[in-house]
Amino acid sequence: MNHLTPAIMRLDPQQRLRLKAVMAEAFQSPEALQRYLAEKCMIHLGAISSPDAGTKANIAALIEAAENNQPMLDRLLDGLQLHPRASLKSIAAQVATERKAALMLQGLPVNAPLNALFLAQRVCFIGRDGLRDALHEMETRHSGIVVLVVSGNSACGKSYTYQLLRTLDQLKPDNIVAKIDFKDFVSGALAKRYQDIVEAINLRMEVPRARLPKGLTTEPKWFANCIQKFDLVAKNNQQLLWLVFDHVSTPGMLDSAMSEALARVLTYACDRSQNLRIVLIDMKPTDLLLLQEPHIRLRLGQDTAVLPGRDDIKAFLQKLGAQSGQQLAPTALDEAADKILADIAKVMPQKDAPYAYSTLTWLHAHELHLI
Repeated sequence: MNHLTPAIMRLDPQQRLRLKAVMAEAFQSPEALQRYLAEKCMIHLGAISSPDAGTKANIAALIEAAENNQPMLDRLLDGLQLHPRASLKSIAAQVATERKAALMLQGLPVNAPLNALFLAQRVCFIGRDGLRDALHEMETRHSGIVVLVVSGNSACGKSYTYQLLRTLDQLKPDNIVAKIDFKDFVSGALAKRYQDIVEAINLRMEVPRARLPKGLTTEPKWFANCIQKFDLVAKNNQQLLWLVFDHVSTPGMLDSAMSEALARVLTYACDRSQNLRIVLIDMKPTDLLLLQEPHIRLRLGQDTAVLPGRDDIKAFLQKLGAQSGQQLAPTALDEAADKILADIAKVMPQKDAPYAYSTLTWLHAHELHLI
């Protein structure tokens, strides 16, 4: 079975940007950085970069070197958590925690990350077989489905769709997954909203700003041109680009201009692109008339998110048992599923439902020695 090697587990662009920014604030000179690294992290900066290059250049070189040397990255994050500056301690601890969660995914076969039972520490992904099937179909190069609409009631785990897709981004380099949460772009001038969404995508794509289309056309057209540019970069790199739009039906978000921009992207994805995949989370298909067009419907998949039921939990425990070699007897399996559901009922509705299912299933699986 082909498993991921540790060398692939690099920081994601957001982690890298946050770490660079806070380190630049904490270390005012290359000398201060060099001393701290030697004392707290057992890292010799002189072997990585020249102090004459400046603090920011040294930090960039340090992070790049650490990403290619996992023990060094661990020492760096551990050492930075000892720094007296609260913001640096916090970001180092956060990145270290996120990294440990990502490393859990190394136990997954690289050829099937969408079958993940866990997305991170204590985060179970239970059921959603229809979603997994749709994403598997979309992952093929010549998929008939290029747009997936994920709907469902409030607090039923719709946004976990993105968390599952992140396993592709983390474990299969030929997939790039970028999330655009419409909740973050409801207010502000329209042109600024388009620009912010493009920048959010480019955090993952890392296309030099000078290579992006100039904003000389109407905003929807400029936005669509940027998406086409990202698609071209993905094509040249032989990658699939997944654009995950969350909370699409947020009140006030899909105004006429934003609807036009999204319609342009969907039309381009369905009619012209082989590398673009669009996932629309928390969206009513009726909110965008284009989704009713015959040529779009042919390329459209739909998934309705629901909270796991008893059978979903049993199936999850069975799969986990098969992986761990600790299969439960049918009676024990029934008892475990009933106990999990009973414990969930005790904390509802005070707790977020998807979180409760995930956490309590994890705890019981751990008690049963399935983890």
